[in-house]
Amino acid sequence: MTTGFSGGGVLEALVCFEQATVVLALCDGPELVVRTVNAAGRAAVGADLVGKPLPVQGHRPGLDAVLADGKEYRAGGVTVGGAKLDVVFRAVTAKDGHITGVTFEGHLPG
Repeated sequence: MTTGFSGGGVLEALVCFEQATVVLALCDGPELVVRTVNAAGRAAVGADLVGKPLPVQGHRPGLDAVLADGKEYRAGGVTVGGAKLDVVFRAVTAKDGHITGVTFEGHLPG
């Protein structure tokens, strides 16, 4: 199995995640509890979000759709903690196809 990384390693993937210039987070369950967030996310939001629900307001119907049917959700100018971001939420699925959470990608508008 090829991962697309020269060493095929998880370490390279983790370094890419941590050093990405966009906000990235992995959230579990319908409560969207943050499992991990990268450096750009910590800097943009200004808080440690790990173990806490993702602080997104006003977009619950879109997020519920991601969790229910896996449909990607995009929105602009979303307040996350102290930052306004253009965001993309995508479903995370288990091997059996069950949706277990979402990935969060945020960009500063502009």
